[in-house]
Amino acid sequence: MNIRSQQVIVWCAVFYLVVIRWSLAVHGLLAADNGRDLAIAWRIVQGHDLPLRGPFQSGGVHLGPLYFYLSAIPVGLFGTATSLILFISLLSLAGLYFGYRLGELLFGRQVCIRNRGRQGSTAR
Repeated sequence: MNIRSQQVIVWCAVFYLVVIRWSLAVHGLLAADNGRDLAIAWRIVQGHDLPLRGPFQSGGVHLGPLYFYLSAIPVGLFGTATSLILFISLLSLAGLYFGYRLGELLFGRQVCIRNRGRQGSTAR
């Protein structure tokens, strides 16, 4: 297989993964949690609500009110549910990156490389 064929295969795989990720993000718009988050973020943007408690996610994880205020940023700028989903996805990616960098700083590169596959496998 020549280099051109390999590049085509890699770009097809990247395109496929982007399409799947986008479809999962759009499918996430239908989840009840995202509807609640969008409604509260929209109320913050309109000045009707300033929540002091954050949401409870599935699994009993409690996020603080900062989650709603961060969610209000893309809703205020773009006014769409898709912008909220993409913003939360970008925050998640940034968290993974900075978590990796912090782990690399504290424990060394070898530990991070060995454990990076576990991060993706435990995500739901």
